[in-house]
Amino acid sequence: MVGYIRGEFARGVEKTTIIQSLIGSGWKVEDINMALDAVNPVINPFPTIPSVPKAPTAPAQPVYSAPTMQQSPSVKTVVQDIAAGLFIMCVVILTAISVLGVWDVFSGDVIGKSFETLGLLAFASVIVIVASRYVGDPASAAEPAMPNPTFHAIRNVTVGTLIASATLLALVGILAIWNIISYTGVINKSLSSLAILAFSSLIIVVVSLEREQIPSKKKAA
Repeated sequence: MVGYIRGEFARGVEKTTIIQSLIGSGWKVEDINMALDAVNPVINPFPTIPSVPKAPTAPAQPVYSAPTMQQSPSVKTVVQDIAAGLFIMCVVILTAISVLGVWDVFSGDVIGKSFETLGLLAFASVIVIVASRYVGDPASAAEPAMPNPTFHAIRNVTVGTLIASATLLALVGILAIWNIISYTGVINKSLSSLAILAFSSLIIVVVSLEREQIPSKKKAA
């Protein structure tokens, strides 16, 4: 129909004549109006042929969607995050003290007391993290779907440290095996320092992953 209308307009046929011809050929009024609009909207800015009124349709029912609320972390989650952060801090400080102790920066007394103090804090943090899982929380319904992004950032940084320390540990070990590095004292201290860094980084990565993986709640049937 569109091609026919274009051809008729090109020959100079009046629009009324074209409409009458199409109606006589059995075309519907709605189809003719749509074809005229498709040929040139300017030619038919408004429908010129009265169309059969359509029955009123019922208004579409609005689709109900549950309101989204900004959920705040529960008390249990906040306590566990604080304990995990304290544990990671203790591990970082113990790592630094251990590495410096290997290189004889601190005395044995300072290292021993630091290990006792930070070790107790780290142990208490682990107990809080584990024990709080079995404590009921009235605000547990407001448990956030997304974990604390701080631990994701900590894990990303620590993974790089873990890879670097493990790589250097392997490299120094190979050089020592082939006697490329002949300073025994330096080799032992370097291997000890890198091993401490790798082990501490692994612990921090595991703790961060534990805080990132908050189990999703299943809906009751």
